[in-house]
Amino acid sequence: MLTPYTEQSVSLVALAAHSGTVIITNKDGEIIDQRPYVIAPAKAVYQGASLNYSPSSNRVGVSYSVSGVTQSLLDPSWTASINLGLNTHTQDLSGGVSVNVNW
Repeated sequence: MLTPYTEQSVSLVALAAHSGTVIITNKDGEIIDQRPYVIAPAKAVYQGASLNYSPSSNRVGVSYSVSGVTQSLLDPSWTASINLGLNTHTQDLSGGVSVNVNW
C-alpha cells in the first residue's frame, strides 16, 4: 500500500533497446503522470584515447584503445591498444601496439 506524500521507488527491467512512455495511474486508473524513456542499445566495444606530455623527457604521446564488452564476470576480456610518441627536441617518432587478454 502506498501512502500519500511519501517518496516511492519503482524498478524496471529492460530486455532490449527501445523507447516508450511510463504511465503512472492512481487506483481508479486515472493518469497521474507520464514520463518518456529511452533504452540505448548495448555497447559492442569500449573505446578510449589519451594524450600525454612529459617535459622532463621532451616527449608527447597519443594512444587509442578498444576493448570488448563482456556479458558475464566469468567471460575473458580483451583490449587492443596503439600508441605513438614524439620527442619534441629530436623529432624521433616511436610507437607500439599491444593486445591484452584477462580471464
